[in-house]
Amino acid sequence: MGWLIVRAALAVTFAVSGVAKLASPLATRKSLVSFGVPDVVTAPAAVCLPLLELTVVGLLLLTPTAAVGAWVALGLVAVFTAAVAAALVRGEKPECNCFGALTSRRAGAGTLVRNGLLGLGAGACAIAGPGESIPHALAGVSAGAVAAVVALLLVLAALTIVSVQLVGQNGRLLARVEALEASLSANASGGAQQGEGPPIGSPAPDFLVWDEDETVYSLDDLRAPGEPIVLTFTDPDCPGCRTVGPLLERAREAGTKVALISRGDRDPVPGALRQLDREVMAAYQAHVVPSAVVVDADGRIGSELARGADAVASLLAWAGSPG
Repeated sequence: MGWLIVRAALAVTFAVSGVAKLASPLATRKSLVSFGVPDVVTAPAAVCLPLLELTVVGLLLLTPTAAVGAWVALGLVAVFTAAVAAALVRGEKPECNCFGALTSRRAGAGTLVRNGLLGLGAGACAIAGPGESIPHALAGVSAGAVAAVVALLLVLAALTIVSVQLVGQNGRLLARVEALEASLSANASGGAQQGEGPPIGSPAPDFLVWDEDETVYSLDDLRAPGEPIVLTFTDPDCPGCRTVGPLLERAREAGTKVALISRGDRDPVPGALRQLDREVMAAYQAHVVPSAVVVDADGRIGSELARGADAVASLLAWAGSPG
């Protein structure tokens, strides 16, 4: 009975991980890129990896294939652990979306401990064998009790999904209220507030964004070598941001390197690069849209954060001026 419980725990863990990854492919791709996986393979990997995890679930639940499933699970955990350890040795703490969008946190010592426990369980099951079968373990349990437990698990799963969606929706609503209040404050003072954002001269935070073809770009990918770039932040729900598009087109025609970054949890603004949610805006403290900041030729913050359409227009004009 003991090994059956371990198998079930492993199966549940891989099932949650696989389903969550399939439900949030962008989060999965972002995690793969942050661990150094080449962009060209992230799209198929974001599908194949969760399918492999779900295959492990099926193998673990069937007694004849349980040992094979345990070995495969051990291999996956070993690969995940090696990737995390290599990143930590390099001094990096990449975003680990191990359970898709359900959890998003930096990889660290806790990740290694969790993977170690999973690997220990998988290795023990692989060596000790599958143990008794599920039908044998449930031989003395009434069909009504099994049905009740299954129904309870389904209800708990549904409540978990609904709770995650409600929490995410509540967070988005609060962020929109905060952005609206800040925008109203900016408009009340002429719409050209500056002074927030990362300090001038500090290293510009790196990030990952996607275009309409789901090609992933980092800050270095967007910057031309030896040239500054203006990062402009917008939002599909921002009426005042509609004036930014023509400004950016004129700036591009004048030779200014610009990038338009939109919120990622809604339909993207046409032509804009997409973040997962608001993580890039948060890194640049861009709590008001539209807003913009210059990243200089050395990859450092080259201006104060411009907040409001007027301030963005002024910043674009300044960035495109000679010298």
